[in-house]
Amino acid sequence: VTTTTTTATNAKERSVRSLLENTKALLANRDILAVSLATLTIHAAVGVIKPISQVVLDEEFGVTMVNRSFIISIATVAYFLTTPIAGYWCDANYGTDDET
Repeated sequence: VTTTTTTATNAKERSVRSLLENTKALLANRDILAVSLATLTIHAAVGVIKPISQVVLDEEFGVTMVNRSFIISIATVAYFLTTPIAGYWCDANYGTDDET
C-alpha cells in the first residue's frame, strides 16, 4: 500500500512540475503574450460595450428589450462564425511553427 501511495504521490508531483514548467515556457513566449493581451483587450471592450449598448439603445433610440436582445445575439453569432475563419486565415497566411 505504501508503494502505491508513494508512486501516486510522485506522479502527482511530476505532473505539477510539468505544468509549472510548461506555464513558464508559455509566459516566456512573446507571441503568446501578444495574442493573450489582444484577446483580453477585445473581451474587455466587448464586456463594457454590451451593457452600455443596452442603455443607449433603450434611452436614445427606444428599442424594446426583445429587439435589444436580438441585436446582441446577432453580434454573438457574428463573433462565433468569424472566429474560426480568422484562425484559418491566420494559419493560411502566417503558418504555424509545427508545420513540417
